[in-house]
Amino acid sequence: MENKNRRWKLLGLSVLIILLALAYKWAELEKNKETVSITSISGVNMEGGDGYIKVTLEPKLGKAFVIGGWKLALGEQVIPLPNASALPYQGRLNEEKPVTLTLSTTLVISPGRSPLGVSFRENRCIGMLGYFQTFIPPLPPACEQCTEETSASPSDVVKYPDYNSCVDNHRGESDFFGSTWRMYLATDTDWTTRHKVVRLYNESNKLLDTLSY
Repeated sequence: MENKNRRWKLLGLSVLIILLALAYKWAELEKNKETVSITSISGVNMEGGDGYIKVTLEPKLGKAFVIGGWKLALGEQVIPLPNASALPYQGRLNEEKPVTLTLSTTLVISPGRSPLGVSFRENRCIGMLGYFQTFIPPLPPACEQCTEETSASPSDVVKYPDYNSCVDNHRGESDFFGSTWRMYLATDTDWTTRHKVVRLYNESNKLLDTLSY
């Protein structure tokens, strides 16, 4: 009888330890969600060089977060987030730095190589680059003023506007920078889509958030 009671006590203690461990893990995850969270996932198609995944991240508490070293995981496949150029120029050597989140930010992550040579942040002029190269998904259209101002005269139709001049003319405007970053992994790996859960880890491999799609 005494041995039976001891076994029940040990079983109860084991269950209590497991519950405490689960509670701690849940509390840590909720705490991390106060830092940043995945709010939406769309366009999941990582098969082949034209695939991409679109992830929207929401920083909390009005803080800025540098996501250098962060990773997205689709099942067992881990996608490191690359550095990017906040102000890309065409035909120049662009400086790449870890991306900083300050507001709700969308990452368009592609497994292939960037037509511009670097990962980059979208801006009001960025659609002009679509005249010269193909981007998947397509770039947003440039502002109407941006495409008109490089004309020889107001009546001219601009077929090949000057992107770099547009950047120089508008970079100081409050609405110049977009909230989307194009991130290219520069790999030939096909990222399969059979896993329906995306996990976000920081540079210390701490789980920040998960989202099913």
